[in-house]
Amino acid sequence: MPPLFAFAAAAESKLVHRMHEMASHADHSEKMAQWSQQQQTQQQQQQQQQQTQQQQQRYNDLDEHRKKLQRMTTQKILSEAGMMGEIGGYDDEQENALVEKFRESVVNSGVRVVPGNSLGLHHEIANFWQENPFKILAGIGGTLY
Repeated sequence: MPPLFAFAAAAESKLVHRMHEMASHADHSEKMAQWSQQQQTQQQQQQQQQQTQQQQQRYNDLDEHRKKLQRMTTQKILSEAGMMGEIGGYDDEQENALVEKFRESVVNSGVRVVPGNSLGLHHEIANFWQENPFKILAGIGGTLY
């Protein structure tokens, strides 16, 4: 009988161990499913927050651009010939002060202003290059082959 008892005890021990192992695997699988769900939810929330921030940034940029255009339009209207006298009777001092403020705002805006009334050759080439990159590439490609 002792060998049969030893066999039964060993089998029972192995069965209990296997049941605990299966329970551990099931628990691990359940925890992994919960973790992956949490990660997916967090990623979705982060994406929504990023989209909201991007939309807010775009709105702010558009609003800022609209304000700049409005200021530029106002300045253009005021700079047209004959408008100074019609609006409020500006004299030369006021006009010079307004021009100086405009010049100051342009300088402080970060726009690079080229002195003089015309652009140099290298500026004209740079502007053409910037406006027509595909023409430049096609021209270079055509001359190489």
